[in-house]
Amino acid sequence: FLGVKGSEIVDEVMGGQLEAQSSAAANQVKAFLDRYYGVAECLSATQIVRDVTTDQGKGGIAGNDLYDSLLETLKLVQEDDAQNIDYVWLADLETGELLQSDGTLFKSGDIDFANRSWYKLVMDKKDTITTETYASANGDADAITVASPVLVDGTIEGVIGVDLNIQHLKQLLGQITIGESGYVTVYDLDNKIIFHPDESVVGTNAEEANYSSNMLDAILNKEDSPSMRYTRGSTEYYGSTMPAGDSGYMVLGVMLTSEYTSYTSTILRVLVIGMLCCAILLTAICIIIALSITRPLKRLDAAVGKLADGELDVVVETNG
Repeated sequence: FLGVKGSEIVDEVMGGQLEAQSSAAANQVKAFLDRYYGVAECLSATQIVRDVTTDQGKGGIAGNDLYDSLLETLKLVQEDDAQNIDYVWLADLETGELLQSDGTLFKSGDIDFANRSWYKLVMDKKDTITTETYASANGDADAITVASPVLVDGTIEGVIGVDLNIQHLKQLLGQITIGESGYVTVYDLDNKIIFHPDESVVGTNAEEANYSSNMLDAILNKEDSPSMRYTRGSTEYYGSTMPAGDSGYMVLGVMLTSEYTSYTSTILRVLVIGMLCCAILLTAICIIIALSITRPLKRLDAAVGKLADGELDVVVETNG
């Protein structure tokens, strides 16, 4: 009974540690994205952005009197966090133009908004969104886009976008460890692995990663799930999944089964050894008590036998 209860307690403790670290990683991703949600939403609400996207008939963005001020604003935001921001841009849905913070202006014939994931997500959600990962502009890292609609009288007139290089985020995630050898895995909204200690796994879709059905369902359904035992390929793990806010991104905290169960085994060994020591000690105590009772009885029995034989002057010392 003690062994079973001890195993359950240790399992709860290990599960709690796994869930706590998964939560820490999910909060790390959420905090990173929330920062740029705020940037995009603040820009989309500025008067200059609203004026540019609603003031038609002046030659589009480039012909607008506010062009210089708009470009300067986009540049300042990008340069303020150049480590993480590749570009800040404004898309005018009416003219089909897109202006980047580096001064590049795409005309309606240069870019098709309908084929961009940020456009589809913003139009469906009508709120700030995060896209799936894609190759960054310089091709040396993964990037994502945080985009927010420019709403004027309930109509989406444009979209403000922030293109982010997530290399720094990956470095932060790499510092999170679970137990001795555990780690976290992060998936984007398309269930593609964007962070894993093994770089060769990055870019793999969850459906292609050979997860057992219980873990695959938790990832695909964006579930906040407690510690569960699962397999990937032929290796057994314990893992806990947690969504990173409403971004569609998921975090999986991972620990090898061998490490997870080693703590349980250690506690069980201690309990078994303790129980054996207690049993030995209890046996010794019982023997001592039994001897303290039976020896005087034997002396009394011998004395009674002598009395029966006629020895009336028998003396028996009693002390208990």
